Amino acid sequence: CLIQCFFNELNIVDQRGFPKQDSIIQLMTHNLRNSELQDFIVEAIVECFHYLDMRQDKCYYSQNLLTCLNEKGKEVC
Repeated sequence: CLIQCFFNELNIVDQRGFPKQDSIIQLMTHNLRNSELQDFIVEAIVECFHYLDMRQDKCYYSQNLLTCLNEKGKEVC
């Protein structure tokens, strides 16, 4: 699973291989100067993590996380 490998290479997964919310937030908001955009990204990440089921396979979970974040972005663009 490509996205799971990407998360692994960035060291943003927990001991079970699932993406870590705080690490994803840090990665996606690093160097952002627009506070509204930063708030939106943090809110989207938190909502997506809340929505997803940790009982899924880690690859499927990572794919769904990326899809959820993409959908959140489409809502405002």
